[in-house]
Amino acid sequence: MPNRGYVVSKNDLIRWKDPRRLRAVPLHDLDPWGSGSFQLHECGYLADCGDWQYNGLCNPYWRLYYNGKKGARVEVAGRRVALGPDRIVLIPENTAFDARGTAGVPHLWMHFSPPLSPGLVPDLLSVPLDAPLAANLTALRELLLRRVDLEEGGKRRLFHACLAVLHCWFSAKALPVRPALPPALARLLEHIERSLPGDLSNAVLAGLAGMSVEGFLRWFKGRLGMTPARYVARRRIREACRLLALSERSIEEIAERVGFANRHHFSRVFLRHTGRSPALFRREQGSAKEDTGEEPGRARR
Repeated sequence: MPNRGYVVSKNDLIRWKDPRRLRAVPLHDLDPWGSGSFQLHECGYLADCGDWQYNGLCNPYWRLYYNGKKGARVEVAGRRVALGPDRIVLIPENTAFDARGTAGVPHLWMHFSPPLSPGLVPDLLSVPLDAPLAANLTALRELLLRRVDLEEGGKRRLFHACLAVLHCWFSAKALPVRPALPPALARLLEHIERSLPGDLSNAVLAGLAGMSVEGFLRWFKGRLGMTPARYVARRRIREACRLLALSERSIEEIAERVGFANRHHFSRVFLRHTGRSPALFRREQGSAKEDTGEEPGRARR
């Protein structure tokens, strides 16, 4: 029987109960946000992706796709982007897309979250391969094909092989970015990311910025195009989506962890931002996850 590759699930690849406290890459320190590294959720390879037909896929993490042959594509808001051996495609978090493909196409994918970077402009990207990126993709595919022993250091080898691909791509500066933020604003946004459960009221943030509340509101909205309260709510909901999809924490725990006083308040804000309740969102994400207990090719990738 041919070796079709296999799926490494979110739960198998690395500790994923608490994405924010992941300790994975020893660069500057063991904090991936401090080191500028990535959260890796899942990777997989199938020598035959089968009948790849899915509508409305959307997740709170990014996807990387690479196919060894032509014959598949993704569709985002009417835009069709072909997959193939000469490029990789990256789909940002919270981007709804359709997947189209036929049998006989080898398919490699990765689910991840990039470093905290308010300068990133999320947009679907299709970038031609260069020699270093092609070499790193080949190395990752070989590890997946060989079914590396995940109990004897294989997890870590896979993890770093995925990081090599991501760093290789992102270091090419293919991502569009906004103009650099003023240092004071960049520090404030980093504080928000690290303090989602805490007090992030206008008064507290204005104090950290060394401004009056009125001046701070004008300054913040003038640079980001939204009020601080709206920005904080969006970041809290973003993290809540990630935890709902990728952890087993209760909705009450998640509400507290991202800074809401109770489940009722959390559910109301979540519904306003996403159009669905936290419970419905979790059920939808559960049905869209790769099912590693079935025959390869049956999973949503």
